[in-house]
Amino acid sequence: MKSSTLENLLVNELLQHLLPLFTEQGVTDSILGDLTDSDLRELGIEKFGERRRLLRAFSQTCEAPPNKAQKTDSKPSITTSPQEDFLYSAANGEIIITGYRGRGHVVIPDKFDDLPLPVRRIGDAAFKDNGMILSVVIPQGCSGIGPEAFFNCSSMESVEIPSSVNYISWSAFALCQPAVLNAYMQWRKKSPTDFE
Repeated sequence: MKSSTLENLLVNELLQHLLPLFTEQGVTDSILGDLTDSDLRELGIEKFGERRRLLRAFSQTCEAPPNKAQKTDSKPSITTSPQEDFLYSAANGEIIITGYRGRGHVVIPDKFDDLPLPVRRIGDAAFKDNGMILSVVIPQGCSGIGPEAFFNCSSMESVEIPSSVNYISWSAFALCQPAVLNAYMQWRKKSPTDFE
C-alpha cells in the first residue's frame, strides 16, 4: 500500500506519533495546505515546536509549482496574489485588508478590480495565525498595519514594508521569523512616528 504525503511528511519530521491524531480526525493530503496553527491545536498538538515544524513542512509540500512562463530564480515572483484570496472592507474612500485565505508568497494588490479604491491599511489580525504564508509584499500607498496583523505567521520569512507606511502596531509581527522582525525594526528606525 502506498503511503500518503502526510505520512511521509510526519516520518521525515520525526513526528510519526501524530499520525493517529490526523487519521482519527479525517485529515487527508488534500487539506494539508489549509491547516492553521489553531487547527493543529484543536487536533491536540500542544507542543509549539511540533506545530511550527508541521506548518513549515505543509507549506513547502503544498506550495504550487512555479508557472513555466515566469522566471524561476531565488526571489519569489512579484505577481499580485489572487484577489479572491483577500477579505477587505471599504471605508472613507479606502480599502482595509481584513483577512486572507491563501498561502505561499503574498503580494497585496494596491487596489481591487471590483472596488477601485486604494489599499491603505492592513487591518487588525488580518493574516493572524496563517502558517502557510512564506513572504509578504505590502503595496506602496499603504499607510498602516494594525495590531496582530501578521501575528504568529510562523513560516513567513520576509516582508517588504514600503516607505508609505507611517504606522505599525507593536504586535503586528509578533511570533514571526527573525528576518521579519528585523524588517520591522529597520522600518521603525526610519519612521518619524510614535509607537503604541
